[in-house]
Amino acid sequence: MTSTKPIRYEEIVSPRSPSGGDWQWRAWKRMYYDSFPDNERMSEQYFLRMFSEKANRETDDKHVLIMCEGQGAGTKPVGMAYYELERDLSIAFLWYLAIHQGIRNKGYGTAFYTELVTRMRNDGAKLLVFEVEVPELAEARSAEDAEWARRRIAWYRRQGARVLEGVEYYQRVDTREASTRMLLMLQYLVLMDARQGYSLAKSLFPNTLQQVGPLKLA
Repeated sequence: MTSTKPIRYEEIVSPRSPSGGDWQWRAWKRMYYDSFPDNERMSEQYFLRMFSEKANRETDDKHVLIMCEGQGAGTKPVGMAYYELERDLSIAFLWYLAIHQGIRNKGYGTAFYTELVTRMRNDGAKLLVFEVEVPELAEARSAEDAEWARRRIAWYRRQGARVLEGVEYYQRVDTREASTRMLLMLQYLVLMDARQGYSLAKSLFPNTLQQVGPLKLA
């Protein structure tokens, strides 16, 4: 990462910050809406319900994080993420990770992803699961979108994750958007093989993930 300014990761537990402002949540939402298409986004109401659950101590395993650079008045939001832990299954599911559009390809994403993996491993997760867009479907919109989808997969592979092949997976969000076929990527946090990874992922997505061929990590 090229920045010499201090980096910190803040967990947002309410739409309002302790100081009475809401800049963290507003900054998180801006990056969220700028980075993900309608069919991949959970509704804002989903997150507001989650904040309510946190306030009522009904959950400690849903995490809205913002990556900040600098200090004091010079603080800038540079990244956002949302992930959930399924402690009974020892699985972490990364719903969203994005870096501010103006500073991508400078190492912020790698730093943020490393921080997330460390947190998940420390919380006992054995497997990290997340979705990525299918390049061939993105190509229906434009060649540029397809190229970005391929680059995104290549970037996650450099972080150590792999595409789970031999499966069919559909993403569902809480809006009226139709289900979207996606690729599922796995990052092992303990040693296991493709079949074990699929079995854990299937327990997380019993209705939207199915095996359609030989299992392979690529």
